[in-house]
Amino acid sequence: MKKNLLLFLLAIVSISLWFQGPPQFSQPTAPTSPTARTAPQVTISEVLFAPMYTVRTFSGSLESEEQFNVSARAAGTLQELQVDIGDRVRSGQILANLEDSQQSLVVAQASAELMVAIANEDDAASRAQLAQVSMERVRSLHRQNITSSAELDQAEAEWEAQQARLRLAQAQVELKRLALEQAKLQHSYFTITASWNDGIPRVVERRLVQRGAYLASGTPVFTLAKIHTLTATVFLTQADYYALNPGDAVEITVPTHPGEIFHGTVVRKAPAFDELSRHARVEISLPNPEQKLQPGMFVQVRWRSESEHPVYQVPHNAITYRNGRPAIFLFDPNSSTVQQVEVHTGREDARMVEVLSPEISGFVIVAGHERLRDGDTVSGGQKKP
Repeated sequence: MKKNLLLFLLAIVSISLWFQGPPQFSQPTAPTSPTARTAPQVTISEVLFAPMYTVRTFSGSLESEEQFNVSARAAGTLQELQVDIGDRVRSGQILANLEDSQQSLVVAQASAELMVAIANEDDAASRAQLAQVSMERVRSLHRQNITSSAELDQAEAEWEAQQARLRLAQAQVELKRLALEQAKLQHSYFTITASWNDGIPRVVERRLVQRGAYLASGTPVFTLAKIHTLTATVFLTQADYYALNPGDAVEITVPTHPGEIFHGTVVRKAPAFDELSRHARVEISLPNPEQKLQPGMFVQVRWRSESEHPVYQVPHNAITYRNGRPAIFLFDPNSSTVQQVEVHTGREDARMVEVLSPEISGFVIVAGHERLRDGDTVSGGQKKP
C-alpha cells in the first residue's frame, strides 16, 4: 500500500516538470557602478566692501554727578524736618530746624547790649559837643585876655577827654554790633540749609537722623544728590583701555527701560590701573533731564567705532576651517561652482568678519558648505538677506 502511494506521487511530480519545461538558470548580474554625486544645496551672501563698525560692550553702574551730606552746624535737638527722602530741594531752602530757644535768648541779650552801647555813644557825643563849645568860648575869652591860660588849658583837656570817651563809646558800639552778628550767625546754624552755585535742584537721597535726636555739631542729617546729570562708571582691563577715551560718544541701555537707548559722552579716564583689580576707571556723563534713571542702576555701555577705510567683510557663518585654517567658499553664479579660498581674518562685530587677505568679491557660501570641496557644483544658491 505504501509502495503504491509513493509511485503515485512520483508520477505527479514528473508530469508537473514536463509541463514547466527545462529549468532556467539566471546569469549573475554585474556589479552596478556608483551613482553620480548629487549637487549640494547651499545658501549664499554677498561679500561686502564697506566701513566696519567695531562694537564693544562694557558693564557699569550709575552714580550721582554730585553728592554731598548736609550736616548740623550747631549742637541741639532736631525739632523739625522740612523735607524727606525723594524731595526736590532748591539752593538755600530750609531743610530742618534745631531747638533754638537758648540761642534766641543770646541774640536778644546781644541786641540789648548793643542798644545800651548806642545810648552810651549818644551820651558821649553830647558831652564831647558840650566840651567843644566850652573850649571855643574859653578860647574867645582868652584872646580878649579875660581868662587865663590855665583856664584855656583845662577847657582843651576836658574836650580831649570827652573826645576819647566818645571814641571808646563808638568802639563799644562796634564791638556789641559784632557780638550781635555773631549771635545771629550762631542762631542761623540752628536752621539747617544747603546752598550751591547753579540753579539746578537736588534730590534728598537719604535721611540720616530722626526727629527728636540730639545732634552734635557736624552730624550729617541728609544726603543730597544731583541727578539732572548722572555719571556712568565702567572699569576697563588693559586689553580694552584704549577703547574709550574722553570725548567718545557711547550708547547706554538699562534693564529697567528695555528697548530705550540713552546717549552719553566719556568725560574722563583714570591714567593708571588699580593695583588690586588691574582695572582703570572711566566716567561717562549721562544727561538725565527727565530723571528716568537713578543712581545705583546697572547699565550696559556700548561703544562703536567705524574704520577709516572700507574693508572686505563676510558673515560669521561663511568662515569654515580646513586643515585648521580659516577658509571661505566663493560662489560663481555662471557655472554654479565654488572656489575654496584660504583667508586671513581681522576684526569682527556681531554679524560680520573682516577679511584682511586676499581681496575678494562676489558671493560667498554661508550655509551648506560643510562637505563642499574646491570646484564642486552646487545647487540652490538662494541669497541670504
